[in-house]
Amino acid sequence: MNNVVSETRKKLENGEIDEVEASSQMQLFRSFIEQCASMLECKEFPDNFTQIVKDIVNISWIIYNNSGLDTGVTDIEYDKFCEYLENNNVEFRAFKSDTNLVTHKYPILRGTISKIHYLHKPETKKALSRKSLDEWIESTERLYYERTGNNINLRDQYVCVFPKWDGVSAIFEFDENGNMERVLTRGFTKDNTAKDITKHFKNIPAPDSIRFLSNGKAFGLKTEVLVEEDTVKEYNKTYKGEYKQSRSLASAIINSDESGEKDKYLVIMPLRYAIKGKEFECICPGAFDHPCLKCKLGQYDAIESFAQDHHVTEHLRCDGIVIYLVDPKIQEVLGRKDSVNRYEIAYKFTEESEYSYVKDIEFQVGPLGKITPIAKIQSIKLKGNTIKSISLGSIERFNQLYLAKGDMVLVSYDIVPYLSIDEKCTSSGNKPFKLIKKCPSCGKELELSKEGSILRCVNPDCDCRKKGKILNYLSKLRIQDISYASIDKLYDDNILTSIKDLYKLKKHESEIISKDGFGKVMFDNWIKEIESKKRIPDYKLFGAIGIDGCSEGTFKLVFDKVTLVDFLDISAKEKYDKLSEIKGIGKSKAKSIIDGVNENIDLLKYLFKNLDIYHEDNKSKFKVCFTMFRDSSFEKYIISMGGSITERFSSDVNYLIVPNKSISSAKTAAAEKHGIPVVTEEELRSILEK
Repeated sequence: MNNVVSETRKKLENGEIDEVEASSQMQLFRSFIEQCASMLECKEFPDNFTQIVKDIVNISWIIYNNSGLDTGVTDIEYDKFCEYLENNNVEFRAFKSDTNLVTHKYPILRGTISKIHYLHKPETKKALSRKSLDEWIESTERLYYERTGNNINLRDQYVCVFPKWDGVSAIFEFDENGNMERVLTRGFTKDNTAKDITKHFKNIPAPDSIRFLSNGKAFGLKTEVLVEEDTVKEYNKTYKGEYKQSRSLASAIINSDESGEKDKYLVIMPLRYAIKGKEFECICPGAFDHPCLKCKLGQYDAIESFAQDHHVTEHLRCDGIVIYLVDPKIQEVLGRKDSVNRYEIAYKFTEESEYSYVKDIEFQVGPLGKITPIAKIQSIKLKGNTIKSISLGSIERFNQLYLAKGDMVLVSYDIVPYLSIDEKCTSSGNKPFKLIKKCPSCGKELELSKEGSILRCVNPDCDCRKKGKILNYLSKLRIQDISYASIDKLYDDNILTSIKDLYKLKKHESEIISKDGFGKVMFDNWIKEIESKKRIPDYKLFGAIGIDGCSEGTFKLVFDKVTLVDFLDISAKEKYDKLSEIKGIGKSKAKSIIDGVNENIDLLKYLFKNLDIYHEDNKSKFKVCFTMFRDSSFEKYIISMGGSITERFSSDVNYLIVPNKSISSAKTAAAEKHGIPVVTEEELRSILEK
């Protein structure tokens, strides 16, 4: 079998067979591949084992990158094979003979990314274990020390976390006028060549923000090209295809010699860009238009939660998340090796899947009263975990799946279990489960949104809503480190049952720090955060107390026209017409605002006594806006110097403050367009002191 696999690899690389034949061969090798994967758990390998693994990986890599066909190797097996080769310093990227390959203009964009599969280092490890974020941090800190002689705590450094879109890499090349010249696949690392796939992308305009940032120079744009999960079935039905997942379909369309109607299924996701003549890549401003988390690297709970929430995002499949250190000084020190940036890492989902049967559907109440359907299934074991319950995510998905007791379903598991239906799944023929009408927590009638996608409990006395109101307040005022789990425990102990109780926690210090999972350090951090956010602009406070449909922006419109005293008088006397006269506040919104204020008047009176509420004067000496970070102590300094802070960027802002000069966002692009200085905290402090 070893010789047959090697012969297949040689023929595929030399173009003697195509991907179709190679895929068929790999199906015949399936039991042999499974044997090789099981050997990875051993400490001793056959003499030719490394070459066998290299042959399997190379065949899979060519099939994977040049067709939408089955490689015969699961994602888990492929990642393990690659790790084995990497650990033994074996170069394994394949090269397929092709006279039509072209050379990349922007090789900096044609890289790969290192992977981890855990956050914390596993307690028990097999011979060939998957790497963890803990281990990556340790090795990266060692590298930093070797290159600078200084120690660094990377867990205190800020990162941006993005979904890792599961598609096909494509690099767009634009000229100095923003006209698309070529589109290339990622291609082959060794000789910087790739396949030209321009024919599948007609008249794609250059992003305005990058055109502006390129300042009249040509640039490259790295993207991930995907197909929406929901359209795979539609494509198979229309074109009689047999694609089981969106990534395979995207690859098949891109690598097809035909272009035309099928190209409409392709979705382009911007990732990074590089300007001609510059030896570094930057995050595309457009990447921030999609889900993104800004946090410290050590905030594992936030990173894990983001990963769990973005298994499928905007109807597009993700196979992990990307964690990116944002400090340019650290990036410069860590650098790049073998087409891999050492300042970013991919937290990779590693799916296992199995079929099961639906037993029931339960409905849970979330922090803000949102109802989430939970499928109860016949228990199965995946990745060492027993799976009995699976969140369906939304009412919309519950309606689409149309599940009934006894239905056969496919369960995939990486970080969280995911339920889907494929062609092998069967229906029980039983009546589908019905949507509930009353809240499981408080028993009150539920409210369904007009579009039918969100079911919510609107009872203000519901325990789940009360806890959600506290969480919402903390989030809007950026009071960090107090999780929903902590709120839940303290609520049950009658310590934290309302927003008011946040400012009474000191009275319960000894009781709180004695509880399991709590402690003195955690408690002190809570108090520090709460105390640091006691000076609050009027519109921020009202936007944080949880009035339905009324955000900070709504109250900004209000307080730009009326004083706090006048506004409270308008609310007390229910002068709806007076409020609806304000531009942007209609009659319906005016009623929501006034009714919401009156419902929360006792809370507001308490907050007025215990907080420093101020109005951001439009006649301030200067106005600033932050992007990608906030600093409460620096905000106080700005106000002390006669400045004001705005959440919304506009042309009357005097300074846009960034954490470092390498940051690119929609706000930085707009600032440069309007000639507004983009400065760091240190630079603005220097300007103001002069």
